[in-house]
Amino acid sequence: MNKIYFTLIFIFIFSTASQAALGEKKDIPNSKTTVIKNARAIQQNYRVIEKTVKATQVREYLLTDGTVFAVAWEGFNHPDLNTILGQYSDTYLQELQLNQGRDGKRHKTIKADDLVVEKWGHLRHLGGKAYLRSLLPAGVNLDEIK
Repeated sequence: MNKIYFTLIFIFIFSTASQAALGEKKDIPNSKTTVIKNARAIQQNYRVIEKTVKATQVREYLLTDGTVFAVAWEGFNHPDLNTILGQYSDTYLQELQLNQGRDGKRHKTIKADDLVVEKWGHLRHLGGKAYLRSLLPAGVNLDEIK
């Protein structure tokens, strides 16, 4: 019985430790688990870590110190935005209520001070990205965050 509790606690600690929200620092994994999307990422001094969460590819964009400045996703569903946005989730929800019905059904953009969240797609093919304008590295084109 104790072994089961220990295993569950171990899984919980390590499953939550690998996730960092926008603006938070994340431990940068070793090169075996880091996915560099292209050579430009190395030149721009940021890393891209890709993982699969419930049939959705999630890419985290990290500065060299491990701070998450952007997250992008694509797959069958949108990831939990509370987890991705962290301290910015309340700001997102407030802006979402204020902008209700302004965008089309397949594309939604929320801009609030430093935070930008874009969601798009249709049934079983959804995508989006969230980023903090103040943390974007100099010279990074927003089209690179995808």
